[in-house]
Amino acid sequence: MRNPPMTARSSLLLLSLAIVVLPFANGRWSVAIAAFAGPALLLAFTRHARHAFLGGWLATSVACFFWWNGVFPLKGVAYAIASIVFGLIALLPYLADRAFAPRLHPLLAALVFPCAVVTLETVTMLSSPFGSWGAFAYTMFGVPPLVQLASIGGLALITFVVTLFASVVNSRSRAAWIAYAIVIGATFAFGSLRLRSSGATDTVQIAAITPRIPTYTVRGDVANAPIHAALQSVRKQQPMSNDAWTAFRTRAAAINTELLNTTEAEARNGAKL
Repeated sequence: MRNPPMTARSSLLLLSLAIVVLPFANGRWSVAIAAFAGPALLLAFTRHARHAFLGGWLATSVACFFWWNGVFPLKGVAYAIASIVFGLIALLPYLADRAFAPRLHPLLAALVFPCAVVTLETVTMLSSPFGSWGAFAYTMFGVPPLVQLASIGGLALITFVVTLFASVVNSRSRAAWIAYAIVIGATFAFGSLRLRSSGATDTVQIAAITPRIPTYTVRGDVANAPIHAALQSVRKQQPMSNDAWTAFRTRAAAINTELLNTTEAEARNGAKL
């Protein structure tokens, strides 16, 4: 069944709310409740609004700009352009929902958006050198019962359950609402029982190790300039000069020494991982 048209006033209101809430649905300032509400608001807009593509792209671009500001190693115009590109990629599940959900039974229609989000994240994880960085599931770090789903289906299952909320909220199917209530109830019941299990209180001290000057901050960074030069040579398939090799080896040795020394210090302080 095709979605009914939406008035311009309603469209603008939904888009405005989505732009306000979505920046807190992931990334640096993520809030669990916004991870549920943000996609639900934007999905309501993209399903019914006449200018769903442009409005949705604006909302996801603004969100991406806030999500990774100060995290992604770009600044200025380059970062703004990257946010627009990332915004277009983040919009794909919403476009998939708009294209396919109206043609399906309400219960099946509710699965389109979460399946599209999980598929996009899986492809990104497999193709990106940063692995699962940016996965939607990380927004639930403050909701321990929900995080326990990772023991069953990994990050993908957490993302699926969270983004399924957006589809159900925008569904006219009572069956979809009932099904989601059962799913979320079972999720929290399972998570709570798992957290109360005998081994739930066992802890292991861990330590995260990184150089004082992260190697990804290569552009415009004097200390990591030799690494940037080496990466450029590899990308362009050009040979490196002896001086460039010497500078690269010196900087790489300094980084490795720093990492090894820090690792040994943390191990002495009790870190097991």
